[in-house]
Amino acid sequence: MKVETIENHHIVMSMTPSPNCRLFASWLQKVAEADEFLFQMLSMPAFADLKDAWHLIAPPDIQAAAVEVLCALRTDKEWTFHAANGGCAMSVGLDQADNFQFGIEIAVLVQLGFFTLVDGRYHMSVPEAVTPELVQAALLKVASTQVDDTGAQPQCLLHSMPEAEAEAKAMNLRNAA
Repeated sequence: MKVETIENHHIVMSMTPSPNCRLFASWLQKVAEADEFLFQMLSMPAFADLKDAWHLIAPPDIQAAAVEVLCALRTDKEWTFHAANGGCAMSVGLDQADNFQFGIEIAVLVQLGFFTLVDGRYHMSVPEAVTPELVQAALLKVASTQVDDTGAQPQCLLHSMPEAEAEAKAMNLRNAA
């Protein structure tokens, strides 16, 4: 599996243009359920070595990643302006130096259906169901991106683009009428 220059791996993430507490609560509740199953999977012998194989400092924490995304989208400095014009969107880098663990967590969340690819961006969505089998499948899918001794390559599973393109796409989404 050939991976292009890491700095070129950015994704665009978005959420509803206005606060929707019911959606956010439902979304976060499902993430919490998935995280419980993830914790169970990572304690199983078959998955126990993933943290080391992926070169992670700690096990994937999809709850922390979900809260980070929700807060980052919501606390954008110009959020009110963006919300009035069409939505909250941001560009996220997946380079190994800064966001490698976050990239893996996002890849797991995408595989579970917490973000749906819509017009080249990952839009927040609530999956119908979260089961241990789905979490296991998500972990195996992310693990399948393992390249030699470099760890998982989550950008291989995600619709990524160069930073400038991602920034422009996020800005266009925020400014959409």
